[in-house]
Amino acid sequence: QWLEHYKTNSDNTKTRIRNFSIDSINMLEKPSESVYLGVAGVKFSIIPSVIPNDFASFPGEEINPDSEWWHLVNIFGYYQIGEFYYLRILPGWGT
Repeated sequence: QWLEHYKTNSDNTKTRIRNFSIDSINMLEKPSESVYLGVAGVKFSIIPSVIPNDFASFPGEEINPDSEWWHLVNIFGYYQIGEFYYLRILPGWGT
């Protein structure tokens, strides 16, 4: 639902995307003092609706001007409330 929001409901024009894909999810070692159930590195791709786009600040592969897709990666902590799992971006985690 995280990326779907930016495709369908984002009020901020600099975060809107036309499409996305989740390319891979890698579970990472969780520090014992973490409040999260786990930590994951997520590689994903987007097609931005406008350029400049705030997603350009995410690390990933160099943006190829000949491709509409941007290939990005970020670290997320995940936690559970009731039946649902949630993600939280963890900028700088592990550095």
